[in-house]
Amino acid sequence: MSHAANLTLAVFSESSKWSLPRRLVEQVEAVSDAVRVRAAHNRADLLKLLPETHYLVGFPLSDEDFHRHGRSLRWIQLTSTTPDLRLELPRLTASAVRLCTASTIQAPQRAEHAVMLILALVRRLSEALTAQLEHVWASHELAGSMRDLEGLTVGIVGLGPLGRAIARRLQPFDVEMIATLGDADNPFAGVKEMLPLDRLDELLSRSDVIVLAVPPTAVRSVLINRSMLENCQKTAILVNVSHNRVCDDAALAEMLSRQRLAGAGLDSFDTAPLPESSPLWRMSNVLITPRVASVSPRYWERAVSIACDNLKRLLDGRPLIDEWTMEGGREQMQRPAPSPAPEVAAT
Repeated sequence: MSHAANLTLAVFSESSKWSLPRRLVEQVEAVSDAVRVRAAHNRADLLKLLPETHYLVGFPLSDEDFHRHGRSLRWIQLTSTTPDLRLELPRLTASAVRLCTASTIQAPQRAEHAVMLILALVRRLSEALTAQLEHVWASHELAGSMRDLEGLTVGIVGLGPLGRAIARRLQPFDVEMIATLGDADNPFAGVKEMLPLDRLDELLSRSDVIVLAVPPTAVRSVLINRSMLENCQKTAILVNVSHNRVCDDAALAEMLSRQRLAGAGLDSFDTAPLPESSPLWRMSNVLITPRVASVSPRYWERAVSIACDNLKRLLDGRPLIDEWTMEGGREQMQRPAPSPAPEVAAT
């Protein structure tokens, strides 16, 4: 039969000569006989296929590539985020291409990472590990600084797919959750109060634990600056697992050194890799992970599952998962189908 549309899978790494496994390509092929699926294994393949591509999964393209060769594109499913995504999204959407982000793809593992950092900071894991390496039985020192997570107020900045995943995982700990930067028309049951973004200072001042979970679509510039950090409680901890730059690292380091904050767990930074000169490296009350919150052995299964779901929705005329729209400048979120069994590790 003749195909109504061409879909190109642009999920590959030229440096490691890796591309999407055949079984996952076949999963996309099985969605519809009306769509011809082709897999690009490198940039040369992609540029050759792009002029006749209507649907694109992945986005390893430069602006020039997109404008010169992507004139037939109707829909793009991102499978990762980039530091400049906040600039690309409005421009792509303005070109009449429907576009879905990777927020739901990355939400489960990022949420687990955030909870890990919260618990490690509240229960002083880094200090315990330091004492272990020094063969010191530091029960007295640790006991004086440990807290219970139960009963604390957790303020979540960004209640998109990631923020909701974090809130869902925190519910069993009996914390009180407040949030901002989310869809007020689609509240999450575990969050006690949704605050408008112009009340961010209030959220910071009320929170024992501040979690930055800002989606790439909501980032315009540094969101948390020095004056905002001044509003935080001295006993508060800050955890940043956002997709892009949302906190002034220099200001954060200053607040931590002045004991205006109790600690921080960071997987997102102004600059990556974090410069060796950053004082954050040398702070005992800071946990640093090198932007690995999105890593998961289920990554590509989850990505393909959501891409298939969105392709079905697109063909049926139904709302898409994590579609970026210019109206309201946000993702329109639906609940995705469960992911298949794990096998392939994300890079």
